[in-house]
Amino acid sequence: MNRWLLQCNPAVWDIHAWRADGNEGLSEWIVGRHFDDLSVGDPFALWVGGKQAGVYAVGQLTGEARPSPRKKDGDYWKKTPNRDTWVVPLRVDVWLEEPIPKRELASDPDFAKATILRTPFAANPFRLSFFEWGAIERHLPVAREGAGSDPRSN
Repeated sequence: MNRWLLQCNPAVWDIHAWRADGNEGLSEWIVGRHFDDLSVGDPFALWVGGKQAGVYAVGQLTGEARPSPRKKDGDYWKKTPNRDTWVVPLRVDVWLEEPIPKRELASDPDFAKATILRTPFAANPFRLSFFEWGAIERHLPVAREGAGSDPRSN
């Protein structure tokens, strides 16, 4: 199983306005690499960049990557893709009430060298190591309250 970080650039797609309008159901995400490695059941974390960067949601991939026509519709696109893209189907399991801030994850030794911190402008998705994923799980609100299991035991 692979673990992924999917990044949203709010300067390209305004996820904050999308969420403020009551939307929650993401069904796919644009990807630009690792097409053959994305598999059903792989967990992902949704990273939103910008001034308040961090993890905003977690979920699972529900299918394999596939080509998709260029997105043209929607009020939330600030910059629409200028070519056809690839997408991966997914399901968001949890939208976090408060995101896990970038600074918090960057200070975790298991996440400090994550690709998203070193090359944030790379194409989606970002592969996460076992330890990087464990760091995200430890910082989830459920884990903070002691209700989660130790990700290293999985």
